[in-house]
Amino acid sequence: MKPTAREIALSVLTRVEEGQAYVNLALQEALGSSSLDVRDRNLCTELVYGTVQRQRPLDLVISAHSSQPVDKLQSIVRVLLRLTLYQLVYLERVPAYAAVNEAVQLAKRKVPRAAGFVNAVLRAVMRAGSPSQVLQRLIDRMPSEVDRLATQLSVPSWLMHKLIHQYGEERAVAILAAQNRRAPISLRVNRRKSDRDALVVELAEQLGMGMVEPSVLSESGIRITGSLDIAEFNPFREGKVSVQDEAAMLVAPLLNAQPGERILDVCAAPGGKTTHVAEWMDDAGQIDAWDVHLHKMILLKSAAARLGLESIRPRLCDGRTEPVADDFLYDAVLVDAPCTGFGVLRHRPDIRWRRKASDVTALSALQRELLVASAKRVRKGGRLVYCTCTLLKEENEQVIENFLASRPDFHLLPPTESDISASVLSEIRVDTGVQVTPEMFSTDGFYISRLQRSLS
Repeated sequence: MKPTAREIALSVLTRVEEGQAYVNLALQEALGSSSLDVRDRNLCTELVYGTVQRQRPLDLVISAHSSQPVDKLQSIVRVLLRLTLYQLVYLERVPAYAAVNEAVQLAKRKVPRAAGFVNAVLRAVMRAGSPSQVLQRLIDRMPSEVDRLATQLSVPSWLMHKLIHQYGEERAVAILAAQNRRAPISLRVNRRKSDRDALVVELAEQLGMGMVEPSVLSESGIRITGSLDIAEFNPFREGKVSVQDEAAMLVAPLLNAQPGERILDVCAAPGGKTTHVAEWMDDAGQIDAWDVHLHKMILLKSAAARLGLESIRPRLCDGRTEPVADDFLYDAVLVDAPCTGFGVLRHRPDIRWRRKASDVTALSALQRELLVASAKRVRKGGRLVYCTCTLLKEENEQVIENFLASRPDFHLLPPTESDISASVLSEIRVDTGVQVTPEMFSTDGFYISRLQRSLS
């Protein structure tokens, strides 16, 4: 008997829960080896991402109806209850009886001794009323406003508090609500092989007029609503497009690498921005692509080959410790720094549960270290671009402010309307660069700052 969408979702979620895999990679692997049709693949994806996204409110419901604490349950039992309650609370189109029945059947096959317990918890929730109303009553009883919001939006309270402090309550809620919606597919057009407008017309004819639209943020971007098997998608296989979030497509225009220039990307893998920079400079120049992760460097090499790019020179090394050669400096250096990733929760919903408050401090120290080391490799008059996919000032503006205070020979090089369209720039400009937040354009959250080294 072939595994169902729910059974595959349970397997993926259990692996993630036990710390064996990241949700996006585990799901990709599971779907790649499954025989599910398009409809069931979409259901499986919805169940996996939705269950991880809504983990906090789901655990609240389980706690209120379980004889055992949630964290004491066997991981597969905890995950099965979350998976089923996600359907009952958030997916109106799924019949309650079908979801409960399949959960009990899965329990009988996977954890027979827990089948009665699973049935009892789910039936208790159903007896209490509409599952969504049951959840809302439980949230309303919470004494702290921050805890209520954090539970409703399914994030740790420390993160909710931090975002409210930085953005205000209304915008913080909007940012997190946007991150709980399913992301569209965004494609970056390889301008060496294709034309965006022509490709939009071509894809609209294939997929439907309402499914395809040009990106508002990037002149290289296309947004697709719905599902797409990217591995079997001809424009992808032919190197005409890459998968990249629209906000991340702003990096290459701001770096603005020119043909013949020498570029360094110090945190390059898996290569989304590196390959965009190569396309931007028409593959005419030299891009040294450094990273410390071998498995990601393999992905970078594969992407460059698929796109037909020859200017990229991958190297496995640490940009913090690699010796600086004063006679070999770069026209531009890109630091796409490791970060908490709170701007990409749509694609990586498990990040919200993996990160701790202390990670912000540790990562901001690493970011400062990378930026200081990278600045030594920039020639006089050259550019230094720093970016992250997070939303927190400690990792963004404060890193830049700290750096500028220590390196007076660098100054901000603000984005202009020749880099980013005027209508977009007016919304995303901040004192030290640009900050895109997810509710603005239904993209990931992204921060970019561009600096220049003085000539003297």
